[in-house]
Amino acid sequence: MPKSANTADEYDFVDHQDTALSPESVAELREWLQPTDYLAESSEYRRHLLSQAPGTGLWICETEEYRKWHDSPDHGSLWIKGVPGAGKSVMAASLIQHLRTTENCPVLFFFFRNIVAANFSPRALIQDWLAQLLPHSPKLQFALQSRLQDSLDDTSDNELIQLFIDGVTCVPKLYCVGDALDEMSTDSTPILERLNGLATHRPRTLKLLMTSRPSRTLQSTLRDSSIVHISLQQRLVDVDIHSYLNHRFDNAPTLEHHREAKKDLINMVAEKSEGLFLYAKLTMDQVEESLQTDAALNIKDLEASLPVGLEQTYTSMLVKQRGEPGVTTDVQVLILEAVIHASRPLRLNELASLLKCVRPDTTQPSAFKSLIATSCGPLIEILEDETLQVIHHSFTEFLRGDTRSASTVGASDFPIIDSLQAHKHMAMNCLVYLQSGSLLLESEQSNNSTVDPSVTFETPRHKIDHDAWHYRHEHLGLRDEHDAFEYRPARLRHQFLSYAVENWPYHASNYDVDDDEFFKTIMDFLNSKSLSFLRWLVLQWGSTSSDKGSPKGIPTGLHLAAFAGLTHFASQLLKQGVSVSAVDAQERVPLHWAAANGHHKVAALLIQYGANPDVEDGRGLKPIHLATLKNYAKVVTVLLEAGVKPNTIKTRENRTGRLLGGERITKGECSIYYASRGGHTEAITVMIPFCEPQMLEQLLCQCCQFGRADAVQAILNNSPVSPNATYEGATALYFACAMPDVKCVEALIRAGADVNKTSQWQPRRRMNGPRPQKR
Repeated sequence: MPKSANTADEYDFVDHQDTALSPESVAELREWLQPTDYLAESSEYRRHLLSQAPGTGLWICETEEYRKWHDSPDHGSLWIKGVPGAGKSVMAASLIQHLRTTENCPVLFFFFRNIVAANFSPRALIQDWLAQLLPHSPKLQFALQSRLQDSLDDTSDNELIQLFIDGVTCVPKLYCVGDALDEMSTDSTPILERLNGLATHRPRTLKLLMTSRPSRTLQSTLRDSSIVHISLQQRLVDVDIHSYLNHRFDNAPTLEHHREAKKDLINMVAEKSEGLFLYAKLTMDQVEESLQTDAALNIKDLEASLPVGLEQTYTSMLVKQRGEPGVTTDVQVLILEAVIHASRPLRLNELASLLKCVRPDTTQPSAFKSLIATSCGPLIEILEDETLQVIHHSFTEFLRGDTRSASTVGASDFPIIDSLQAHKHMAMNCLVYLQSGSLLLESEQSNNSTVDPSVTFETPRHKIDHDAWHYRHEHLGLRDEHDAFEYRPARLRHQFLSYAVENWPYHASNYDVDDDEFFKTIMDFLNSKSLSFLRWLVLQWGSTSSDKGSPKGIPTGLHLAAFAGLTHFASQLLKQGVSVSAVDAQERVPLHWAAANGHHKVAALLIQYGANPDVEDGRGLKPIHLATLKNYAKVVTVLLEAGVKPNTIKTRENRTGRLLGGERITKGECSIYYASRGGHTEAITVMIPFCEPQMLEQLLCQCCQFGRADAVQAILNNSPVSPNATYEGATALYFACAMPDVKCVEALIRAGADVNKTSQWQPRRRMNGPRPQKR
């Protein structure tokens, strides 16, 4: 019988309801996954669903291609392609709604958006799909439950994908929808291959629906012959555009006096639209505005006054809005820079608060929200929760110059927004906001106020002894002094504060340029006597100084440069003689932060200037551990080339004092263990050339122990390691069978593993308690 992926070994469709967790526990797991707010009124799904006119979008369900995908047991993937503005996202939203109401199974969805950091990475898609799958998959619930004590950041993309693949095995049928794949970040190939592979192997029960612009890159990745393709050609979309325009006309009071011209108006707009829903919408906005009077209608004159194509439409609408009070080109640029470069969608009150801080003379203090609302007209949408979004990705491309050349932009045209400069402006505006008093109490804002900066001190976490803390607080009744500043009330008073605190390093990291003005702005913020800086450290760094009242341990500019990946800033500081060995309150040198955040260029620069590549921090973690935990393969390579061993060990526990019963022992762990546990194939692949024979055996065995089939295959393909490798007394095949993982077992046997070789595993003690017995 031919081998099938739909076997009981891989898909266990049984009734798990008796084993499911409580709603409260599921909610806790969902929070740990940190998904986007995908069902909120401001979500992409709701926004596009509300844009759907009655009777539109579902014609696609009647096509032969859709039926083939939906009904056939042989086709698991449907790919809908169309040009910008053809209505793909609205169609995706309408299909999601249709499937949710007509199918008795989960419908998972995600809308990629290039300008929203939370919505353009493959990882974000998996986090959302996991959160949506969670209520339907007890297997996923129990797999995630054991991870609650760990940070989501320490869980790799590969682990999340594997959790999803394992989680769907107990779900009899589901639909997965991914909109705008062309707006996904460039590292999308691995996840596309995994998801398409899943739909290919299980086409009867897992249906994958994708939308995108036509793309050669996507075409080269998604080339399986079983994928069904639909192109949104103009003749297919025109029917929906006519339905939409009729709906708009019938519901527009301003057009009441022109009913007799309805057919001619609709035909004129539809013809100019050339299959683009977006152009039809924007043109109809302008038609409605032009026909607000009872004056006689001349359709030819009206048609001549309308812009041709999306680019002219955007230009004319921006020019028109500059006739509103307070709206200038500079104000429009500032607002649009923020909206299209923010790491997450900004709300109206957040952006108004920022403008009030950095442009206080632009308008009246109470008028900043209305200024933003009128600055760009309908090109910026204000959703029900006051989230701001540009109307369409093609408008973003227009603003960034993707469809325009700087040499052809005239004085009357809207300027091209340079993304590098936009990130610089956002980073600097965030720093201005943080130093404007938003991190101070009212009593501290007076120039005459004298406040001891040590009120901000918090003991670094690795120095906290739980026993000593419990004794002081519970037995002696002592209480630690606390800073009177409270973050929550401050965020209510200063609506942009939360964004500025969390995101100025994000914007700085996207402006790695040699710029003295920018460097000075950062250094002005890094004032060890500034309450604003110290409070930012508490909120984002996790510590201020090593000891209360001492400047020792406050991060240097080099720490911040490494943290944000600012290579040019780091270079300038190093040339000025700033030490690469300075430690912060967590006993981390700058190299730790470069490794932890994946900045391989900064890491290489620090090592070039003499940084110890194998230095430990307050928890005994070394740079290679931090890089491996997050699968930063380029940083791992830099460290290995600098002489760090793949099996260099963690030298301390995570905190001082004795461990509690059942608490995890972390001292002695190494990057081989972290890479294997996480299934970090990229990090493992770069480790292989630097591994001695015994290390290779450990690497293979531990990958089998955690069921990392892709990593096991990579090790067998790229190293001379024996498939009979042993670690802690047991063979790789023993670990694979104990997992159990069929793919790992198959890979080892194909490579020649001896199925009769015996093992006596003596595991290392990983929990505080009795030593584990031999197995």
